[in-house]
Amino acid sequence: MKQLNRTKVTVRIRKAIFRNEWYLCIESYPVFVQGQKKPQRIVEALNRTITSIIWDKKRTARTEADGTKTYKCHVPKYVDSFLQFLNTRQK
Repeated sequence: MKQLNRTKVTVRIRKAIFRNEWYLCIESYPVFVQGQKKPQRIVEALNRTITSIIWDKKRTARTEADGTKTYKCHVPKYVDSFLQFLNTRQK
């Protein structure tokens, strides 16, 4: 049985290598698994692809040393409602 104490759940997007698509993944850390001493990082694919991402230019994710910026994406409503479902399930 997994314990979900202090577990942070994050929705990540990963770029497909040969296509102009992004894959939705859920990343959970720390997840404590019975029989193991160290916490595990679990990444689960949702089997959903996004072809058009809306980048939020007001939310900078990071700035590289050469000055280029990467931005966070705007989370679609169905992903936001899914995260709310996960948060209520943990409590």
